[in-house]
Amino acid sequence: MAAEWGRYGLRFNAIAPGPIETKGAFSRLDPTGQFRDNMLRSVPAGRMGEVEENANLAAYLLSDYSSWVSGAVVVLDGGNLPYMAGMFSQLTRVTQTLLVYLQQPIHRLPTVHNSHGPHCLQLSVCPLQVTKEQWDMMESMIRQTKGS
Repeated sequence: MAAEWGRYGLRFNAIAPGPIETKGAFSRLDPTGQFRDNMLRSVPAGRMGEVEENANLAAYLLSDYSSWVSGAVVVLDGGNLPYMAGMFSQLTRVTQTLLVYLQQPIHRLPTVHNSHGPHCLQLSVCPLQVTKEQWDMMESMIRQTKGS
C-alpha cells in the first residue's frame, strides 16, 4: 500500500509490539505468572514493554518527524524477535570467561586445552570445537579482508 498510495501523500506503517504486561490481559491470560516468567527469558532487554513505549512510537510515526518513513514495520519487543529467530540466541549463555577470551585480539589468544581438545571453546550448551588449522584459516581470511 505504501508503494501504491505514497504519491498521494499517504504513509502506511505498522508497529509489531512484543509482550506488554497489562493488568486486564495478564490477569485473564496468565493468572499464574508462568507465561510472564517464560517470556522474560526470551527478551534480551529483560523486561516487558510498557504501553507508553508503544504510544511514543505511534506518536512519532504519526508526526511530521517521520514524514519519510513509509512501508515500515517497526518491531518494538526488547530484542525478542531476533532472539527467537534462532541460531545465535544461545550466545546469551556465554560465560564471562568465554566472553573475555573472545574479546582478545587474535594474535593474543592463548591455546585452550580442555576435555574437548585444543582450541575448543566450551559453551554451556554444547562445545564449539575449532582445530588449529581452522583457527589459522579464519585468521588468514580475516587478515585478507579489506578494512581489517
